[in-house]
Amino acid sequence: MLKKTEYPQALAEGVFEVYSEVSEFLSVLKPATRNVYGCGLAAFQEFYLSLNKGFFGSCGTDRLLPRIKRKHVDGVTLNNFVVWLQSRGYSPKTVRSYVGAVQSLAKCFDIPISLRYVRLPLCQPVNGKDPWMIEEVGQICGFNEQANL
Repeated sequence: MLKKTEYPQALAEGVFEVYSEVSEFLSVLKPATRNVYGCGLAAFQEFYLSLNKGFFGSCGTDRLLPRIKRKHVDGVTLNNFVVWLQSRGYSPKTVRSYVGAVQSLAKCFDIPISLRYVRLPLCQPVNGKDPWMIEEVGQICGFNEQANL
């Protein structure tokens, strides 16, 4: 298994199988987004190689089935992917970004994937909100009590 920091390099060197459609999808993204999505798709490929199935093909055929016969391949697989990422120590924000990368690639293939039933971890804010007092707002805005307004 590759370390998280080795994914972009592995993608560049062709360690992971990257199809021309995926390369084209990544090429239109901004560099920072391309890096994150590339890492996410590489992690998804590593996760999904153990299942030996075609994810997008399975999602496409599942969508065509009557509602009662659907197996919800997309939601089940993405929930398993979330658990797989969390078991490897990825942060909640990274997990959400990587799942979003898979969802965006699916959208590129005209396969809508809803994250409604995917149990994504809650993002934990780094900084809490600061309750402002009226005096602080006045100081920030430059108001002076003695000034004539």
